[in-house]
Amino acid sequence: MTGIIFFISSGVYAQRLRTSPTPLPSNEWSRVSDPTEGAPNSIGFYSAGCLAGARTLPLDGVGYQVMKVFRNRYYGHSSLIEFITRLGRSLDSAQEAMLIGDMAQPRGGPLPYGHASHQIGLDVDIWYWTHPDQRIRSLTLDERNNTDMKTVLTPKGTVDPTLFTEATVSKLKFAATDPMVERIFVNPAIKKYLCAKLPASEHTWLHTLRPWPGHDNHFHVRLVCNSDSPQCVPQDPQSGGDGCSEVGVATEKNQDAEPESKIPPKVEELLSHSELPAVCRKILKQ
Repeated sequence: MTGIIFFISSGVYAQRLRTSPTPLPSNEWSRVSDPTEGAPNSIGFYSAGCLAGARTLPLDGVGYQVMKVFRNRYYGHSSLIEFITRLGRSLDSAQEAMLIGDMAQPRGGPLPYGHASHQIGLDVDIWYWTHPDQRIRSLTLDERNNTDMKTVLTPKGTVDPTLFTEATVSKLKFAATDPMVERIFVNPAIKKYLCAKLPASEHTWLHTLRPWPGHDNHFHVRLVCNSDSPQCVPQDPQSGGDGCSEVGVATEKNQDAEPESKIPPKVEELLSHSELPAVCRKILKQ
């Protein structure tokens, strides 16, 4: 990041950033404010699990800034923190940057709204849109809390090349080629656009991009389970090839099935503790 860099990880400013502009739904997982101590440990499946020993992502770092901080979803397994840091530095070296959306709650677990996944500290949403000033200054409280993600699709549902630029493609490629990335969820129109736009020599990394409804204003990165988390349940293996023949066919399961604004705040009703690994109850109550 060029110019002035503000690293913010705690303190009064961070507490102010957590203040929501509107009342939000909550559940017992979202009301826990801090991670447990100890080594990071992802437990269960991405949409049915929890997270012990979560690490906190600093709100500002080289090549990135965290948005919607009042949600208190900027926690993850150490491998996720390292991935974001690594991606941010790569983008900064390319004179680019990114805005970070939801990661996990302090102890993972079901979110009261927005996602079915993001429960074990290995998922992160990255905005396609980048604030024009973010490489030279730290965004303000109002900007972080009140700026919304912006779609890169036209009203007809096709990719708008003035919004989905070469820098956006570069951001996706940097993420998709990271060795820790298991898959990335993008809107089917975006996968279709890239399959048609990029030469065959570039199609290798498109294999990582999985078409899924929504995801027109952000892409959802999912990392592999780590060897230090033996209770982590991996995603089923992907099919071979570049995946371009699957465009428009949503085949992924246990994922964010709708854009965030359409997911009702009923996760507690949809996912009971009996569906989570037994150890998650202990982690919640520590």
